[in-house]
Amino acid sequence: MDKSGASYGVRRAELLATASLLAVCLLMSEPARASDLPVSGPPTKAPPFGEPPVAAPSWTASAWGGYLFNDSQDVFSADESTKLGNLSSLEPGDDGYNFGLSIGHAIDENWDWKASFNASGFDDAQSIGVDGSVGTLAETKLDFQYGDLDVGYQVPFGDGSTMRLFGGVRILHANTSVGYGFDDGGFQGALSNTADFWAFGPRLGLEGKLMLGASAFSLNYAVSGSVLFSDADRDVSYASNWYDEFATRGDAVSDPVWNAEGSLALAYNFNSSASLALGYQVQQWWGLAPSVRSAEPDGDFTPGNSDVLIHGPFLKLTVTFP
Repeated sequence: MDKSGASYGVRRAELLATASLLAVCLLMSEPARASDLPVSGPPTKAPPFGEPPVAAPSWTASAWGGYLFNDSQDVFSADESTKLGNLSSLEPGDDGYNFGLSIGHAIDENWDWKASFNASGFDDAQSIGVDGSVGTLAETKLDFQYGDLDVGYQVPFGDGSTMRLFGGVRILHANTSVGYGFDDGGFQGALSNTADFWAFGPRLGLEGKLMLGASAFSLNYAVSGSVLFSDADRDVSYASNWYDEFATRGDAVSDPVWNAEGSLALAYNFNSSASLALGYQVQQWWGLAPSVRSAEPDGDFTPGNSDVLIHGPFLKLTVTFP
């Protein structure tokens, strides 16, 4: 081969190498297509303590139960100048218990709704008196249940602490009774005063948790208030073989029932989806229990409404799930 042919072959090889290099550069500089990008999952929320991010939970469920000490106003008192005078004053029932359930759903990162049910029951309170041939007895009972439905706004804090502001409605059902009687050598008399009512009204409050440093413990708190408008009946009946018998029906609660309550608990957060809390709760109900005051053997008494104050320890389990 002559020199001109060899020179042509060299130039051809150089051109092919240059073209190949340009093609590689163009390919590497081509913008990435959408199909080539990695697919991301749903938005995640970074948990406290630097743990890996996890998706925010959609549902929260709780169950709790507790013991209640009853420090309410008296709903029964007797006229001390009569044969009932040896009876002690009584509160609406004795100590008792309560239990409850709740379920909530996150609407978005800040807004949610929650529905809950709570029931409280109390042992009967009794007073028994004996004075010669006269025997007397008085007894009171109380139980009530209520349901709540509310919408809340979550205010998160960087260390995992939260505060939830909420507003909603409460519906209440209550049963109360006050009764007394006497037996004086065969002459007898007994009175029963019972009330059954429903009440409904608005409720506002806040709740949340305060993380205790970098530990798994938190201080959980809740306060709320409500005003409930009632539809109630009071049935009063009196039977005797000595005095005139009678039966009446009237309003048990004429004014709204006001409520204020709060709780404080120490909780252990097992992980991002479960916690167990031990705490103390207080509930005040104004005008909840119809009363019988200055009771007399012939069935005469002064009607009224008494306030209910209950408080005690409780245990609460909370779980969250998608």
